[in-house]
Amino acid sequence: MELARAFEIEPHELFRYATSREKLELDLMREVIVQLDEMVIRLGISLSPQQRGDLTIALYRLETKFLSEADLAEHEVDLKKFEDMVKALG
Repeated sequence: MELARAFEIEPHELFRYATSREKLELDLMREVIVQLDEMVIRLGISLSPQQRGDLTIALYRLETKFLSEADLAEHEVDLKKFEDMVKALG
């Protein structure tokens, strides 16, 4: 309450940024998961759950490393550029 008063805003506004960014990040993470699964099926390779999890996180980080919140909102995930890396794991 004290922060809200200090910034002259409503208390819920203190959390708006985090929620907004979190939703954008989760939407992008979902797209990474979907595209990775489609790629694995298309390439006919098998990944262990650990490999899949590690690769999902690595690809997400590569896709979003330098994106601002505004860029996150407009970013379209395209994992085709990482296909050779995924092949190497299989």
